[in-house]
Amino acid sequence: QALMGRGEMVRSLPLFLSSWTRYRSLPKLAREPLSRRWQDVRTPGATIKAAFYAGCMIEYAYPEIGEAVAVALRKRGVDVSLASARGCCGYPALSAGDEESARRAAIDTLQALQRVGSDYVITACPTCSKALREEYPRLFASDPHWWGLANRIAQQSYDFSEFLVRVLEEPLPEDAAPVAGRAGYHDPCHLRHGLGVADEPRQLVAGAGYQLVELEGSDTCCGCAGLFSVKFPEVSQVMLQRKVESIVRAGVDVVATDCPACIMQIRGGLDKRGSAVKVFHTAQILAVEGAAVPSTDQSVEKPLPRRSRVRRAPTR
Repeated sequence: QALMGRGEMVRSLPLFLSSWTRYRSLPKLAREPLSRRWQDVRTPGATIKAAFYAGCMIEYAYPEIGEAVAVALRKRGVDVSLASARGCCGYPALSAGDEESARRAAIDTLQALQRVGSDYVITACPTCSKALREEYPRLFASDPHWWGLANRIAQQSYDFSEFLVRVLEEPLPEDAAPVAGRAGYHDPCHLRHGLGVADEPRQLVAGAGYQLVELEGSDTCCGCAGLFSVKFPEVSQVMLQRKVESIVRAGVDVVATDCPACIMQIRGGLDKRGSAVKVFHTAQILAVEGAAVPSTDQSVEKPLPRRSRVRRAPTR
């Protein structure tokens, strides 16, 4: 019950759960998951069809990120549908050594993506992206029944910021005075060190009108790291405190990142400190581009006007 109800954050949990909120607040579960809030709106004249795979954190804690992805893609002329898988991508199980559970989760995800049928698969969670692109082909390397589909999905999969810059060829920001405020970017570990994506989200944030400030230690872990923060809360706390201090020293209004787990960790640490700095997914910043700073529970279901031209990138 503590994870539901009013307000946006849980600042204290009882008994054996108290270590989870000793150094950070936690998000409340969304009143409705993304799969219930999603509006399947067709994009007139779209030349690209994409499937969006949300993963568990966006589905149940941050559905507004999924809605922002839909708006950002549709305004750029992409026809996007939600791939409704029943659960997790399987990466947490895999990292815990439970390969059989990971395979079951992977099969469910692959079937959901196959049902949608698309040119590209988009994720807004680098861990899910890493699972789709690297772990699924490995999991089914000796299983001819699933390997073909796993390999095809891997080739189609992109993380959100990577897709906008490398496939849609989002233009570089113009040389204009920033109007939206000062923003820092935190590099999720799986995005920068796992997938090699670093410049693309910074380009997008700057293009949305922010003065981009490079955070000290921007590419160091925030301390969440999936199950790590649960198994080693004391170490996670030290890592988060360093991240929060670097953000406060930078004097930014907003922190952008592309990972819902990093959002949970950093937003929770800043909230616990009483900081007014906001933390958003890059998709949320783009979905309200040219408007005020998005709300932490921004509902962005109605698509905005699309861009007139979409280019296909060469096959990766």
